[in-house]
This record gives sequence, C-alpha cells and structure tokens, in this order.
Amino acid sequence: MMKKTRPQNLRWLIALLASLLITHASLAAINLPIVADTYLDSAAPAQNFGGSSSVKVLISSDGSACRGLFRLPDELIALDHEKIAQANVCFFVFKNQTAGRTIRLFPLLRPFAPGTGQDPADGATWETCDGITTWATPGGDFDTNVFVTGHFNPDDKFYRWDITEWLTHPTIRSNLVTHGALLQIEETPIPENGTPRAPFTSSRGALAEQRPYVAVTLAAPQTLPITNDTYMDSRAGSEDKNFGSDRVIKTVINASDGSICRGLFQLPPELATYDPAEILSAKVWLYVWSDKTDERDVTLYPLSRPFVPGTGQTPANGATWNTADGTNAWATPGGDFDTRYPVVGVKGEILEMDKHDRFFTWELAPLLTNETARAQLLNNGALLQIDETLPASGMPRAPFTSADDSCDALYRPRLVVQFAVPTPQIQQMTMTENQEVALVIGETSSRIPLRIERTPELSPTNEWTVVTNVTPGSAGFEWSEPLPPGWPQAFYRVIAEP
Repeated sequence: MMKKTRPQNLRWLIALLASLLITHASLAAINLPIVADTYLDSAAPAQNFGGSSSVKVLISSDGSACRGLFRLPDELIALDHEKIAQANVCFFVFKNQTAGRTIRLFPLLRPFAPGTGQDPADGATWETCDGITTWATPGGDFDTNVFVTGHFNPDDKFYRWDITEWLTHPTIRSNLVTHGALLQIEETPIPENGTPRAPFTSSRGALAEQRPYVAVTLAAPQTLPITNDTYMDSRAGSEDKNFGSDRVIKTVINASDGSICRGLFQLPPELATYDPAEILSAKVWLYVWSDKTDERDVTLYPLSRPFVPGTGQTPANGATWNTADGTNAWATPGGDFDTRYPVVGVKGEILEMDKHDRFFTWELAPLLTNETARAQLLNNGALLQIDETLPASGMPRAPFTSADDSCDALYRPRLVVQFAVPTPQIQQMTMTENQEVALVIGETSSRIPLRIERTPELSPTNEWTVVTNVTPGSAGFEWSEPLPPGWPQAFYRVIAEP
C-alpha cells in the first residue's frame, strides 16, 4: 500500500510531469515548424523574398503571379513513414482573399535556396532556383500532375494540405525531401480585375503561433503477414480446381472467353484481438510484378461465408469457383461476398518501368468499425475482384504475389496496422516512509512502449535521465523507485514511443 507524503517530508515532494513534448516521439500529435520558405514573383523576376514575413500566393488581373516555396522540417524527414498516421502542411493567412480559387501544393523537381532577400538575389527568384541557376521553366520546376488541394479553416485561419499518402510513395517522397514544395493559386483564368491572393505568414512572421508548420499524428505500426490465400478461376476445366499453392493471387477478366479470376485471403488472426477504437489505419498490401489492370479498379469485399485456402490438390481440398472448400457449393459461383462494403484498391507508384510493378493497398479501418463488416472480415476473409466489365480485347489482370511465393517478405501479402499513440498521464504520486517514489500511470496502451525519465530540476538547460523503458500490461499501472541519494526533489515525465 502506498502512503501519501507526510508534512515532514514536504522537502521531498515529487513534481510530476506527464508526456511533455521534448522530442518527435513524445506525443501522438506534434507540430514541426517549417523554417525555410520564400516566394517567387513574376512582376519582380530577379528579386528574392527570403527575408519577407510573408509567403505570397496570388494571381493578378495583369497576369502576374506569386508562388510559394518551402522545405519540409528535418524532423519530419527523419520519421519512419509507417509511424505517421497523418501529416498536414499548415500555413496561416490573416485574411482569405482567394475569391474561391483553390491553392495547390506540388512537389518540386529541383532544390531551391530560400535566400535572405539581398540584392543581388542570394536565393530563389521567378527566374532562378538560387539567384544564379535558372529554372527549366520560370516560376519553379514542379510536376503539374501531382498535387494536393488545400482546405481553409475559417476558425483558426490556417490552410492545410494533407501529404500523408505522399510520404509512402518513393518518388514523390524523394522530391519532397530533397527539393521541397511549391504553393500555387489557380492561375487560370486570369481575373478580369482584382488580385485573388493568400499572403501566408512565413517562418519569419512576428507571431510564433502564426508561422507555418507540419502537423503530424504519430502511430505505432505493426506488420502482420497474410498467410492464407488462393484464387478462383471460372474458365472451362478450371471451375473445380483449387489454386491454394500457387505463387500468385489472380484477378482477371478475359475478353476471349469471358472467364474471370477472383482472389481470396484470410486476415491475420491477431486482428481479432485489437480494439477498433485503437486502430488509425489497417491496410492490406499486395504486390503485383506486372500490373495489367490499365484503368480498372481492383475492389475488396468482405466474404459472407468462410473458405478453405487448400493446397492445390486434385480433387480439390480448398476453394474453387464452384465451392468454398472443395465440397460445399457457394450460394453463387465465384464466391459469396457482401457488396455493401466495397473498398477500392489504391494503386501505388510504378517501381520499375520495365516491370510495371507496384503495390496495391486497401484501407480496412472504416470496415473494422462496422460490426457486420468486421465480423465478416475476421470470420470469413476477403475477396478481390477486378472490374469485370467485358473488355473489347485483351485480358486486364493483376497477378498479385501470394504467401506461397519464396520472394522477400516485403513482396508477400501483409496487413499493416497503425495504432493510436496514447498520451500517458501520471494520475497519482506518493512517497513511502522509506523515501520511495511511487507513480500511478494511466491512459496507456499495452501495445505502446513507454519511457520514464527524471531530472533534479526544471530549467531551459536541464537534462533528463532515462530511468527505465516499460511496456504496460494494461491501460494503467503502478511504478516506483527509490529517490536518488542527495536529491531534494525530482521531476518525472512519461513518454509514449511508437
């Protein structure tokens, strides 16, 4: 039993601090400041504005334009993208005067120097990326086909651009990290009069709370292998075959005979032990060595009855086009699935052009919050179906790598779950008669490790000492240690580390 501090021991009173934001791993939500920015002005094509308190984005009735440039924070670049549940670029504008025009964020295709606003220019201008080297195209080099549209919040006057998905794409991430990003208001049509604009506050703005930053929500990732899969084939002579040992999961629509292949897989059993409220994301990842889907989608549906993957034996000992297990017929040939809960696959970036290979992902988190869909996914599994509208010719297909392939685990099917990172709280403090500090720590998760630190005093230069690393067994726990010899006081903090 822990005893409360007695009056004569007040000099030993422990000051307790929970989950202070000290490093990037401290909290579930953190704001990382953008410290390198400027803007380009076509009306002053040789001038650098790196010393300005604004990042101007505008289009004028005379055709002149301003575009913003910025670099991502180094702290964001250092984060493992699998630990990022969401990342939003945030810029403040005192008065939104865009006249309904959208503002888009583009990855740059070459680096820039922010400069300091000197004359001659020592940084990016409309004509150059650094005051000397010209852009390939005046106004900045960026991919006009890759962009995110910003959304304005009138309550806090910040524009926000969600770049979360970009951080998982090798090429886009590389451009963002290496070169930075560009902000552009819709520049066409040229306004008949006036100047639609957003004069964003720059990193040199007078008020710190109005300076730009990237808002990051951290998550604790866990990768679970998908080990049971197969596919079904409607071709004549294949309707009763099982393909449970094949190295691919085929999804096909064949113009020549109208035959179809659909994929089946079971989700990892560990998923059933997770509280949906803890899950920020649950993505199925499948790799396709040669994607031939063209413009067709591959959609995932929860199965409405279970199946047996089988091992490819004859007679079939697992699912076929006609049966769920080699014996018991589907209610409808080709699998019984619930069309009320479709999840359209997201096609990742092409990895190697000669292979035309890529990853597909399906986000299941919304389905896991639906009682019916969750039960179907956990108990029965999922079905993959390419758009089966009959093509005029050819065979649109995605032969996904299966769990039976001997390739690197990175290319085999998997489920990546991101858990919400809690903000642990020190809920109670006591001191025993033998001067032992006892803490009651709550708001934790059994999946998220914690780091407990202490310091003898609070000051801008104080150093925190790591006392221990623990993984809570439940949502709350008790922890204690003797007060270090000679310490008149101690300050503690608890940090969740995804």
